[in-house]
Amino acid sequence: MTHGQVKHRPDLEKFTLTVEGQEAFLCYRKQGTVLDLWHTYTPENARGQGVAQLLADAAFKLACEQSWKIVPSCSYISDRYLPTHPEYHDLVVNHHESTTPTP
Repeated sequence: MTHGQVKHRPDLEKFTLTVEGQEAFLCYRKQGTVLDLWHTYTPENARGQGVAQLLADAAFKLACEQSWKIVPSCSYISDRYLPTHPEYHDLVVNHHESTTPTP
């Protein structure tokens, strides 16, 4: 399977990767210094090939570089990616923590 590089599209709030002419993506919502990773999509013919992991890797790498936090709203991120990437657990906040003002 051939694909290009993951591209960050801040104007669209997503990371994209072209896989055999089709777009895989990870959508987020940015609020301050928090990225809510809310949806991952991989074209059917590219599933099981590590494409979603490449997208998640790019999002977490950016969060590390920028000292941002992550809300793992997407089930792929929370249920599949994070259990195998403990090095990123310190970046994770839950939705309630990210939206509650601190006194």
